[in-house]
Amino acid sequence: MPAAEPTGQPPSKPRRPRRFSLRADMPMPEAGRAIMAFHFARLRKLERAAASADEEAIHDMRVAIRRVRAAFRIARPYYKPKSVRSFNGELRALADELGAARDLDVIIGHAQAFVERQPPGAPALDGYLAFLRAQRAAAQQRLLNHLGSRRLAKFNEEFQTFLSEPGAAVRASDHLAGTPRVRDAIPAAIWQQYSVVRAYEAIDNPPVETLHALRIDCKRLRYLLEFFQTVLGRSTTSLINLTVRAQDHLGLLHDATVAADTVRRYVAEHAPVEAGDLAAAAAYLSGIQNEIQARRDSFPDIWREIVGQPFRRQLARLLSKV
Repeated sequence: MPAAEPTGQPPSKPRRPRRFSLRADMPMPEAGRAIMAFHFARLRKLERAAASADEEAIHDMRVAIRRVRAAFRIARPYYKPKSVRSFNGELRALADELGAARDLDVIIGHAQAFVERQPPGAPALDGYLAFLRAQRAAAQQRLLNHLGSRRLAKFNEEFQTFLSEPGAAVRASDHLAGTPRVRDAIPAAIWQQYSVVRAYEAIDNPPVETLHALRIDCKRLRYLLEFFQTVLGRSTTSLINLTVRAQDHLGLLHDATVAADTVRRYVAEHAPVEAGDLAAAAAYLSGIQNEIQARRDSFPDIWREIVGQPFRRQLARLLSKV
């Protein structure tokens, strides 16, 4: 189905679909289906606003596709591989188009915030911002093309059918007890993902690339805790909040790192840059480097809350009750 053309009117705020509810005795394939259906419905409601270049809608749609992909990653082993093989590639393709647009929104916002903090008469970033906005316009056109493509329409129809049919594509279990339930699989999965996160504790002074990998693993732990919070109990909220705090801090560090790389690429690819623009880029890059160092310096206090004994004890108590 073709993407809607902008109408000139601000897109209406989509209503959130009803929250899904999971049970400890629910089969894992159906738990995964319920989680994906919830976030896929949210994603579909945002398509029109995202097509009209609404930044908030693109951000929310990217969050929704990330959660669909995370749930698919958790539940995929319980489905017949041949039946769901194409879904992963289509989910990734949509995530890539949304990510390209959203990342540029973040980079532009970061640069504009720097400009707004500068005193009157300071060198402007006009050339750099024009460069970014041209890239953003191209990314929006690619997103619009993807949202209106037959490929996406076909995927949406097939994926919705899969999500709407309980038992669809469920793989036969090798276990004598049959298909694993939430209580059989999720406590071990959460503890395993926490172990992956905690393993970073062994790395002294990790580079930014490693911290980005840690952010991804924190996000995977967060999604497990969020998806199954109705089973784990309300006390999960405090652990989720700590995980979100670490993820957000590392996300801002990653944003600054990407901004620095983008400034360097702009200068390298647009030489000779006008003197005023070059001075502004140099000042901006210096400010980014200070931001990166400050975020690195402040992360250990946040990190200790994740790997400390209080977190582990509370997590163990919650998992033992499932």
